[in-house]
Parts: sequence; C-alpha cells; structure tokens
Amino acid sequence: MTSIDYKKFISDTEGINFEDCDVIVKKYESSIANYKNFREYHAAGDEEVASNYLREAGINIYQCCEWALKNYLTKRYHEEFESGSISDSYERALRIELKSERVTMNYLID
Repeated sequence: MTSIDYKKFISDTEGINFEDCDVIVKKYESSIANYKNFREYHAAGDEEVASNYLREAGINIYQCCEWALKNYLTKRYHEEFESGSISDSYERALRIELKSERVTMNYLID
C-alpha cells in the first residue's frame, strides 16, 4: 500500500459510525462493486485499472470486517454491562477504545 493509499484509507475511516449496520452493509456492497469492476477490466486486459479496483475491493472488505467486529464488540460490551458482568465505566472505556485509531484487526481479535 502506498502512502497515498494509506492516507485515503485513514481518511475513509475517520468519523465512521460502526454502530450503524447500514454503514457496514454499504461498505460491503462497495467492495462487491469494486471486485466486479476488477473482473471486467481484468478480462478486457487492462491490468492497471483492474489492479486499482482490486485494491479498492480489498480495502473496502477489510474496513467492512473491522467495522463489523467493532459493531459486535460494542453490542457485546453492552450485554455484559446489562448482565452486571462489567461496570458502566468499564463499558464506556471499552467503547471509547474501539474508536481509537490504534485499534487494529489483530487487536480486536485478541
């Protein structure tokens, strides 16, 4: 990923409300559309344009997976709070942490 791609990736993720399932679905649909465009351009022999669409599809599906996992964890933390397993302040701290830029897929999975 070039520095330009990384900057675009970061700017695309800032301010996203991953608690909104429609946002996740739209990102998934965007990934599918980009992948279909990749296949069309690849079949036509335009490798450069095809690779750009494939990269976008990959970035979009990665973001979709990250946001879906954050969405799940947010709901799970709330369930834990409701059941009395964790305190209100701990649940709020966890939800704030999920919005941190340093939270990666590896971090979320752990």
